[in-house]
Amino acid sequence: MDDTKILTLKHVELIFAETNADSKYGASITIDATDPELRDTIIKYHKANNLPEPKFKEYVNERTNETTMQYNVKLAKFVDIKGKENYGPSELGRGAVVNVVINAYDYDNNFNKGTSKSVTAIFIIEPKKNNAMDLIAE
Repeated sequence: MDDTKILTLKHVELIFAETNADSKYGASITIDATDPELRDTIIKYHKANNLPEPKFKEYVNERTNETTMQYNVKLAKFVDIKGKENYGPSELGRGAVVNVVINAYDYDNNFNKGTSKSVTAIFIIEPKKNNAMDLIAE
């Protein structure tokens, strides 16, 4: 496989995760892309693979006034999700720290052709944060 088609992001924090393809969001993850180096890596990957320019959504937390840049990417139907300490898909969500593999691929079907991308592997390093415990700690 062409190495430029693969992007590995290490120790990124998730903002959102949905593994159910039938949900209203579809199967996808949202990565905290506030770090300019991470955004630059993603932009270069998109350019190298003739993908559309990545869309980074800016979110401002009204309570803390912190700004977060978010990057969303869909999950492949065959995504492999594993982790330390037997973490699995239920441990994905806000605050989870993961390594992510994104693959770009060419498609040509009856409707269209082009290049797309999806997450093919996720390794969970730290599980999602328990919102109830976070509230107690504040």
